[in-house]
Amino acid sequence: MNCLRQSLLVIILLGLCPWLASANSLDVFETGKNFPTDFLFKEGIPNLKNLGPEDLGPLLQTFKDARQQVESAAQNNLIHLGMAYLYLAKHEYGQALAILNHDFTGGFILEDFRTYFLSVASSQLAEERMNEGHWDQAVAHLKEAYQYEMTLFEKFPSSPFHEEVPRHLARIETRLGNAYFKQEDYPSAWSHYNQALVREYPGHEKNRLNIYLALARTYDAGKNLDEAADIYIFLLNNFPSKATRPATLAFLKNNLEALESRNGNAEQLKRLLRGKGEEGEPPVKPVARKLPKWPQTSNRVIDNLYLALSMDDFPKILDYGMKVLNDFPGDENAKGILNHVNQAILNQVQKKSWSRDIEALIDLYPVGYLSQLARKLWESGFTDNSLLVYQKLLDKFPTETLACHKALFFMGRIEEDNYQYEKAIDYYEKLLGRYNWGYFTPAAQFKVPWLHRLRGNMDAAKVGFNKLLKYAHPDKYRNLDYGFPEPDDFRPAALYWLGEMEGRSGNYEKRSQVLNRLVNQHPMDFYAMVARMEMFRRPLEFLEPGLIQNAVPRKWGLGEINRKRINRAEKLISIGFLEMGMNELSEVTQVEDNQEFLYYLAQLFKKAGGFQKAIGLSWVISRKNHHSISPSLAEILFPKPYLQKATQESAQYRLSPYLVLALMRQESAFNKKVVSSAQAIGLMQLLPSTASRVARSMGEKPPDQKDLKKPEVNIQLGVKYLHEMLNDFEDNIIFALASYNAGPAKVRQWIKVRSVLKPLEFMESIPFKETRNYVKKVLRNYVIYKTLYGAGGIHDFQGILTVRKD
Repeated sequence: MNCLRQSLLVIILLGLCPWLASANSLDVFETGKNFPTDFLFKEGIPNLKNLGPEDLGPLLQTFKDARQQVESAAQNNLIHLGMAYLYLAKHEYGQALAILNHDFTGGFILEDFRTYFLSVASSQLAEERMNEGHWDQAVAHLKEAYQYEMTLFEKFPSSPFHEEVPRHLARIETRLGNAYFKQEDYPSAWSHYNQALVREYPGHEKNRLNIYLALARTYDAGKNLDEAADIYIFLLNNFPSKATRPATLAFLKNNLEALESRNGNAEQLKRLLRGKGEEGEPPVKPVARKLPKWPQTSNRVIDNLYLALSMDDFPKILDYGMKVLNDFPGDENAKGILNHVNQAILNQVQKKSWSRDIEALIDLYPVGYLSQLARKLWESGFTDNSLLVYQKLLDKFPTETLACHKALFFMGRIEEDNYQYEKAIDYYEKLLGRYNWGYFTPAAQFKVPWLHRLRGNMDAAKVGFNKLLKYAHPDKYRNLDYGFPEPDDFRPAALYWLGEMEGRSGNYEKRSQVLNRLVNQHPMDFYAMVARMEMFRRPLEFLEPGLIQNAVPRKWGLGEINRKRINRAEKLISIGFLEMGMNELSEVTQVEDNQEFLYYLAQLFKKAGGFQKAIGLSWVISRKNHHSISPSLAEILFPKPYLQKATQESAQYRLSPYLVLALMRQESAFNKKVVSSAQAIGLMQLLPSTASRVARSMGEKPPDQKDLKKPEVNIQLGVKYLHEMLNDFEDNIIFALASYNAGPAKVRQWIKVRSVLKPLEFMESIPFKETRNYVKKVLRNYVIYKTLYGAGGIHDFQGILTVRKD
């Protein structure tokens, strides 16, 4: 009879849920098929990680309602996984545990997620039982959580939760120790504390102190005083923290008589604690002025030089510096000392002046420190002294090709800033004639004709630009292993300014040929946008509607692991585990040979909020098609997240929200968590100091680093800062963007030197490569955003410069 009932139940279930009928319907057999990421949310997948308390209930109801329309085992499992997560977020751990234990079918490709959520639910229920004093129930739940973590460790080695299993096990074992301690089961408590103590994971040292203290308390409670004393002595020697001393004092007071009769432990503890206050705090020591710490060497002359440096005695620095360089130039103890001597020379020049004694010293310098000193002097504004040092380098070390290459380029840059264009050209031409294989070669090839043009020598400029276009190609310089970033490609700029000069000379046919070459060879460059406008053509002419219409969700040769990762990503994204989905996608390998497949991955990344990855994949597709792209790919390459917030914040300053998106794309590629090497944070890459100043000017509380990773905070402060830069530079967008990147002080220096230049000329003359390219790319982005999404777009260069609304 029971068998009949079971058979009827199976038939009913198969009738209601036909996807249960076949083993082939299980997730693990479907990794080669794409999973519809919109099965639950047709428009806008919510990020479950970012939900507020008010969002949990309505979204949970959405998941509950969707149970009536499930079409597969995968959809059923995903809906219940999402529901379980939301119950966990609502702190309804019993409900989560019930769903996780009963509402899933086998073969779930995200079984590791279910197992992890089971561990979380069990651990939290144990915490509730412990707070209620129900220790037996707490132990039972903790043992369940322990088993789930072990299952994760043993069965799911590639799970994103696998790495954290030792940390979770240590936490569970510590809580088990606490529960057994409360039950006065000291042997069991001791056993679990010891297990937790040997777990190793990143940061485990921080938790060891608490576990040691718990072990000591356990020994104390079990009357194993020697073992407890041993731990306290160990802690006082190795972890002399605020928690250690009060615990040791309490132990000593409670057990003093018993300890004094055993092994001298009491005396040892007293000695370690001697001199401390009743509360275990060490006495306050007077704070002395900190002096530089110089190494002690076995060489008296080098020691005397270090002493002179510490005393800032410049005559002795020169004297002992000469002796070190003459007598001990290769002594290991002198390694790096010239860094400090160079700083002392700079300090002396800033306080007093350059002197012949300094020249006598640096005549003995090796090439690297000579180059370093010259750069320091230049950056500090002592250009004449810098030129002198660079010239010494050229005279003394003509065979040091890299150092001479760099010296000649920087000498040209110094003279360029001094408006000595003829001298600058001479240095650049010497570089190209003597040391033409190096990182600065492309820049020198461009600067020679560029400066000829600024001097009005158009014929020489044309010859130079044509020579650059004939011979220069940045790819051949990319493999120079000198620690430099990749060199610029100056060909788009050369083509634009060559066309400009041909037009100025009345050679309109030649101008048209040159500008057409520019837009055809470099269609997405800033200068190509300007050239199209000047030729009365559409800025986004490179868009080709028929290009890559279809996304291919799988390709042959992906392999089992890659197929599984993509399938997991699709399912995670579909229910709102966006970051986890992106992590799975980021592990997919061997994909660049198929554009339609790349297009599918880019769509997935965009859907998950991984705009940086989506943009990167879109650029790969773009390069494969010579920067001709479809409109749909352009919307991935230039996405518009946070447009609503950008519109809201920019409206009060009469700014276009598309300018904000253009800047945001260049600053962070819409990665809200990114932190630069300079510690700029978030979408609009704000330095904490800048953000604090802007916040105070708005009457707001200065944000911390966590706040700056919140889009609403970062955009509000970033737009205000951009508005300030525009105000400071009278709405000159080129100056404002340069200032946003390099700082207003630098831009004012550049304006002072280059005030006579027209806007495009100034942009091309910005000394910093990063800032020059930054301004061009933000303005290019602005043209694309305004044309792709805005009303009317931009039709001329003046339209690019006009960023305030009337």
